[in-house]
Amino acid sequence: IDFFPESYRKEASEAIARVFDTGSASLSSVFLTKDGRAIPHEYFGTKINYLGQICSIGMGIDVTERIEAQNSLKQANKRLSTAQQIAQIGYWEWDWYNQNYLWSDEMYLLCGVPKENGPLQHLDFASRIHRKDLQVLENERKRIVNTLTPGEAEFRFFLPNGEMRYFEVNTSPIIDEKGSFASLEGTIQDITERKAQEAAVSSSNERYELISKATNDAVWDWDISTNEITGNANYLELFGLNRDSIIDEETYFTRIHPDDKERVRANMAEALFSHQKTIIDEYRFKNRKGKYRIILDRSQVFYDDKGMP
Repeated sequence: IDFFPESYRKEASEAIARVFDTGSASLSSVFLTKDGRAIPHEYFGTKINYLGQICSIGMGIDVTERIEAQNSLKQANKRLSTAQQIAQIGYWEWDWYNQNYLWSDEMYLLCGVPKENGPLQHLDFASRIHRKDLQVLENERKRIVNTLTPGEAEFRFFLPNGEMRYFEVNTSPIIDEKGSFASLEGTIQDITERKAQEAAVSSSNERYELISKATNDAVWDWDISTNEITGNANYLELFGLNRDSIIDEETYFTRIHPDDKERVRANMAEALFSHQKTIIDEYRFKNRKGKYRIILDRSQVFYDDKGMP
């Protein structure tokens, strides 16, 4: 009994007694070394008759590696579960031939389904998908099964409370030992907020385009950190550029009349150095036809947290 820590000795004594009472017993405990180290062990004892005496024979197995592996697995699963919750990603498997489903805990949260009810079956899940997205998902599923290559798609999904969410699904085929299709697995991520942001940006861009078309102003943006200048349609027309064209500061100033160039540079440098928020200047500018036009240039300056424009 001295081989067991104080807190385990009663349990160890009871296990030894069970060997003689019932014929065998097992015990998960620790082995206490002389220098005080506690090593996880599993003990197995069996009653035997040895030279006419009732004895116990057994063994203790060091299970340190197994315990460490189990703890590592628990930690890994905990980290995986936390990561899925943070990223709002759920993992799923679909046993194609047996029609069995496996969901991670996050899948139930994403779909608003109680875990005790189990995963939604195929038809139940499909009934919650927006009807305009059903065919897209079905076509993608068929492609994955036929080509055995992964794929992804987006779809709208209705929760039990009627709320609509945007999901992105990434699907991979599972191949059996013969190289044939066996089942599907993948992840689903809630991208509702991202879709809302994309819609807001798209709406903003549309309004920007409408305003640009309603005015003769050439609207430009100069990213000083990258020295790239872009602009709207009127700006591109002024330069004779296509929509994807990006120019830099030097290219811009080659279009300014030589008699105005240094003055414009000096005015801009002074405005940035003194942290002015608005710069207004007039100068002659050569358009795409090679003719100088008088430009009224009004710009707004934005500064970062360090005061850099």
